Amino acid sequence: PSLVVCLDSGCIDYDRMWVTTSLRGLVMGRLTVEIVTDGLHSGDVSGMVPSSFCIARSLLERIEDARTGEILLWIAALVAGILLFGFHVTLPLFTAGYAFTYGAGWRVALLLGALAEGYLYLVFDELLHVLWPEPLLLSSWS
Repeated sequence: PSLVVCLDSGCIDYDRMWVTTSLRGLVMGRLTVEIVTDGLHSGDVSGMVPSSFCIARSLLERIEDARTGEILLWIAALVAGILLFGFHVTLPLFTAGYAFTYGAGWRVALLLGALAEGYLYLVFDELLHVLWPEPLLLSSWS
């Protein structure tokens, strides 16, 4: 199949909408790197023809930095922020920080953070009336 969607998340009752904050996932794909069309001996063209393995690795490096695990660190920071501070604090700060880190000016980054919070509030609070889980830091202070 081209797409598999698995809805295997629990909820306590069916009277309200529940938000799942932690799902594991699987990404599967096929990457083909084609360099030459003719059969060439590696001893004759080594160094002149780029390595298909190196090209594939550099393409995958655009998604995740293998040395630092950078994309994984951003996701871990987002999840930790949501658990500790809640959605309404974390999402705008995360959006602004991510945008600023990757080249947006601070005004644009703050605008994107404000837009993320506006969207979160209008759609999930006002339209859908989502009951957000209480952040861990707030629950430990009460």
